[in-house]
Amino acid sequence: MSERIKSGPSPLFRRVSSGDGASEVLVIARLTGEHAGDRFWCEGLGGEYPYLVEVTTQYALGAQRLGLCDLDGEALNVNSVEWERAEDVPVAVLEQIEQGWATGLNYVERYDSDAELARVESEEQAAEEVCS
Repeated sequence: MSERIKSGPSPLFRRVSSGDGASEVLVIARLTGEHAGDRFWCEGLGGEYPYLVEVTTQYALGAQRLGLCDLDGEALNVNSVEWERAEDVPVAVLEQIEQGWATGLNYVERYDSDAELARVESEEQAAEEVCS
């Protein structure tokens, strides 16, 4: 059985472009409703997992959802599915996000608390307002 993190919501991740500083928030999710328990192949981990990654413009309220991807970062064409933030995610899945999603000019930051990511986004927004 895979090693698990402590109980509770999975960490949040942010993928940032070192080129222009643009970022997106990555949230590990599980399908709910009639698709609960569906599993998806992950090339990076060599197996099927019941996790997807929700990609949004930011963590703050009102963030635009950009879509759902598999753990390898491939966009999924899914319609009419429901999902929620995953809990008790195996460490291997967390490492896949941290390492597998860091490509080219992009790097991935991990936030173990929602408040920590919200603070970083708030500070960046305030800095942008001062500069404009």
